[in-house]
This record gives sequence, C-alpha cells and structure tokens, in this order.
Amino acid sequence: GARIILDKAIGLDREARRVHLAGRPPVRYDIVSFDIGATAILPDVEGFEAFSHSVKPMGPFAAAWEAFVAERKTSHAPARCIVIGGGVAGVELALAMA
Repeated sequence: GARIILDKAIGLDREARRVHLAGRPPVRYDIVSFDIGATAILPDVEGFEAFSHSVKPMGPFAAAWEAFVAERKTSHAPARCIVIGGGVAGVELALAMA
C-alpha cells in the first residue's frame, strides 16, 4: 500500500490530514514524515555567516573543522564550540568534537 510521490510540499492541513503539493492534488496521510534535505543554512540568524559552519554538506564542514583544530594547536585559548540542532546526530557531533 505504499507509494512514492516526488514533489514539493507547499502546505499541511493537520485537521484534514492532507499534504498540499506543488504539482498535484493534496495527498491524505495517517502519519507524515518530512525529509527537509541535506543542507542546514540559517542565513537569517545574526552572525551565522561570520561565525558558524553548517555540518551539511559534510565536506566543507570537515575542512573548516581541520583548520579550526590546527589553529587551536598553536593557541592557548580555550576552544568554545556550540552545536545548534539536536537529536542523536547532534549529540554524536558534540561528542566527536570533544
């Protein structure tokens, strides 16, 4: 009874349990889960561009992390890192960074 629909979700009617799509009529659901993609850019957060690195995609983050670690090796200042986001992946990232 499963099917895949490749489209853009443009609205959600929680009362009627329908997802509104860009290219077809709404689809009814019992349970819904959204995949929001593989990027996490927060340009509306003040300071994001200047002071942060998105973990997704991983390549640019890995390069920035290596540069940060190399800089910390020559500095005696404490490293202060914050993980914005949550769930298991956020905890895993915080532990790996420690």
